[in-house]
Amino acid sequence: MPWRLAKPIVLAALPCSAWLLQSGPHEPSASEDSCTVAAPSPDSAATCGKCHTEIYAEWKDRAHAHAWVDPVFQEALKDKKRPELCYPCHIPTPVLDKLGSKPGTRDELRDEGVTCVSCHKREQAMHGPFGAKTDAHPSEKDAAFTESGSNALCVSCHSTKIGPVLPVGRDFADAKLDEQGKSCVGCHMAEVERHLAVSMVTGQPVGEKRKGRKHDVLGPNNPDFCGKAFHVSARRDGGAIVLTVANEAGHRVPGLTLRKFLIHVRVLGGGGDVGSAGPFEIGGENELAVQEKREFRFGVSSNADQLEVDVQHVFDGKSRGSVKKVVLEIE
Repeated sequence: MPWRLAKPIVLAALPCSAWLLQSGPHEPSASEDSCTVAAPSPDSAATCGKCHTEIYAEWKDRAHAHAWVDPVFQEALKDKKRPELCYPCHIPTPVLDKLGSKPGTRDELRDEGVTCVSCHKREQAMHGPFGAKTDAHPSEKDAAFTESGSNALCVSCHSTKIGPVLPVGRDFADAKLDEQGKSCVGCHMAEVERHLAVSMVTGQPVGEKRKGRKHDVLGPNNPDFCGKAFHVSARRDGGAIVLTVANEAGHRVPGLTLRKFLIHVRVLGGGGDVGSAGPFEIGGENELAVQEKREFRFGVSSNADQLEVDVQHVFDGKSRGSVKKVVLEIE
């Protein structure tokens, strides 16, 4: 049967042919039955990663993979009267079982956080955008993996407001950005064309190349990506300068009360510094709403003609460095 070992002892040695039927597409060979491997849980990301090598490599060092073991999260749990309310989104059961609603909490493989089966498994089949046939597991094509349909997967957890977490998924829905053809994956998961898997026997790609999405799921810990949330411009208004900061993310910024952004401004003129302003703070208590434009006004020397704007990321009281640094002409 797919996804079930013949015996319940998951560390038992199995012939390669049995292992491959559990864990990935392959091309049979004469030598295949002559080796043995230790079989991890069929629901482990490590199992998926035997064939989906690139996707696994992208996922394993990112926030979803560390959703349970993250030290900031674990420390925050100590102060919660009902920490179990946080569990479903950090160690979820398959989201497809309750699509659009908060998932259940699983007991096994907690260290894998939001793992492959969290998004892709329903009953005994793996769901995705193609439904590609494989002897590794049943596969089904699912509308939840289309550009717009995938939003329901994301908002299942990201519409929740618990403790420091803010409901960014609600912002996206309230702004009706899906009606503009936008999606969560459209920003956070870059497009890529590649083979979906490799053969465990030959190490060669299996099937044809297809367009899909990378699984590193970019977020605020990627400075270049994070900086795209802010569009800045400057203009004169009488004797003052107005710095406008527009939110170009699909949700409020930031998405956690533990996170804030400090905007430092150097005023330039005549080839040198003529002043400074800020830092102006955008944080959990005064977040920049979805599609909001906020103005910061300050007086400067009359010969000012440029601003150097530096947006600094601070998380849990610690600086994470600059996410955007630009020089603006004052209009």
